[in-house]
Amino acid sequence: MAQRTIEVLHDGGDWVVVNKPAGLPVQPGEAVGANLAGELEAIWGQPPHLVHRLDRDTAGCLIVGKTRQAAARLAKILSDPGSRKTYHAVVKGIPEDASGEISETIEVHGVKKRALTRWKLVRQLGEECSLLEIVLDTGRMHQIRIHMAKKGHPLVGDDRHGDFAFNRRMKREAGAKKLLLVAVRLELSGGIRVEAPWPAHFSGFCARFPADP
Repeated sequence: MAQRTIEVLHDGGDWVVVNKPAGLPVQPGEAVGANLAGELEAIWGQPPHLVHRLDRDTAGCLIVGKTRQAAARLAKILSDPGSRKTYHAVVKGIPEDASGEISETIEVHGVKKRALTRWKLVRQLGEECSLLEIVLDTGRMHQIRIHMAKKGHPLVGDDRHGDFAFNRRMKREAGAKKLLLVAVRLELSGGIRVEAPWPAHFSGFCARFPADP
């Protein structure tokens, strides 16, 4: 398999923020072939040290350390209240409110963990979908996907927590073949701000529903 190019959005010297492609797992695992850690090791000639994770199907900003010490330092910075991870998501339906928050525990390895998701409506996409901006106060696995599904606004393209019949129709009618979730912005305490562009599958879907002039 050919080595792919991994876009670097910010180079901090001994750490970087990369633009993780949708569909690429972050690390090796059972039944996992190509993965981000492996791709970076092939490029750098040394194993990377992951600071946090993104789901396989989520694209966007991801911090990776080039050394164990850098990863530990960045993990501490990322956990600081002054740091923030922001996502864009396309969900089913139109929220009644312009913004809100979801505070429901999420089970992690059999233990219920606190989870807080803040969201706001960016714009309506046609009559059946919405573009949301989402900020995580915690980072549980599948947090956005679980919380939005519980609220009645599952993510388009979510093949685990979503509305499967709606996903099939959106795939057929609007070309939504992938999960519509992107980690678009990463702000680190100390003033570093990194942004990732929408990938083609996300921008292509939104372009089908032009914003009002």
